[in-house]
Amino acid sequence: MKISCMIFILAACSKNGTPQIKIFNFSPTSGTQGNTVAIKGNGFGNSANAVTVYFNGIAAKPDSLTDSVIIVKVPAGATTGKISVTINGQNATSTNDFIILPGAWIRMTDLPILSGRGIGAGFSIAGKGYFGFGYDGGSDYNDLYQYDTATNAWTQMASSPGPVLESPVCMVIGNMAYIGIGKTLNNYGSSTSSQLWQYDPQNNNWARKTDLPDTLQDGAFGTGIGSVGYAGLSIGNFGTKGWWQYNPASDAWTRKADYPGSEMQWGTGFAVNGKIYSGLGNVSGPGGNNQWWQYDTATDAWTAKNSFPGNVPVFGAAFALSGKGYVAGEYECWRYDDAGDTWTPMAFFDGRIGGSTFVIGNKAFYTAGRHEPLPYNFLQKDLWEFDPTK
Repeated sequence: MKISCMIFILAACSKNGTPQIKIFNFSPTSGTQGNTVAIKGNGFGNSANAVTVYFNGIAAKPDSLTDSVIIVKVPAGATTGKISVTINGQNATSTNDFIILPGAWIRMTDLPILSGRGIGAGFSIAGKGYFGFGYDGGSDYNDLYQYDTATNAWTQMASSPGPVLESPVCMVIGNMAYIGIGKTLNNYGSSTSSQLWQYDPQNNNWARKTDLPDTLQDGAFGTGIGSVGYAGLSIGNFGTKGWWQYNPASDAWTRKADYPGSEMQWGTGFAVNGKIYSGLGNVSGPGGNNQWWQYDTATDAWTAKNSFPGNVPVFGAAFALSGKGYVAGEYECWRYDDAGDTWTPMAFFDGRIGGSTFVIGNKAFYTAGRHEPLPYNFLQKDLWEFDPTK
């Protein structure tokens, strides 16, 4: 018995008497430069300075560690391959590869606001990006800011004279943005708004338009396509799944075919290649909604497409870029190819929900939102540029 115990002790220790290091697993299993990775194992010690982590041979120093967990960021230049840890001459290597996903995110100039913001409105017109409205943890807003890629700078624009809003619908039609139909905080708590306002970026002014003839809870989805816009898809009116077309030429709304998927709130979507795609979000029953639907404006018909394969983001953000659609949220970003009805994982910069996006040229931008998991800094005001080709 004494001999077997001695063998066990020797096997568990290195020659200098320190525990041998081991890597059990790591999370997430894929990502890109700057993403945070947690490596779980044992024998890591208590000195971050003594530890070097390698992503397929590219070195990184830990942000923090305990004897069983190392927190480290993926270094620049890392490629798909094993993770290894070196401590005082000892080495341990992961069984599985860490996968580097396509696409690159670069941090740009933060929004010029006092505190972070979430569930606002993002759009782009004539080569400029815009962000406004949203919720900062205590108040709703109706302000607006313009982003210029040439100067990497924000400029405050005219605030909407309409209600303060969180989760507003935003439809870009021609060279105008149409914003409204969200939740508004007031002295009595909160209520929904059906108001619609037109923003003219050339003259930097706002004009009231016809209210949506329906009552939607916050988290509705809207988009412009061609010469009209569409909005709806939020739980309201006792579960209606209404879908409405807005024509700015006549300033009129027309009820279209109801959304046939699960009743949802805070879904997301985009218009790409002449079709509208939408889904995800919370549903009226338990769990998330990974359904994905195509709406054909020519036939006024919905068609079920391949379900979203990732972790369904609540307050997910979506955008169309270079003929492809993208959905980003939580720790994931997925590219949707409508021609093949396929999903491909892409790089994402952080754990984030409730942010807003806009597209300028061949780049997309993601700003604000809530960091996931809580409580790290809660609501954010940063801006990230996305290049899918890198």
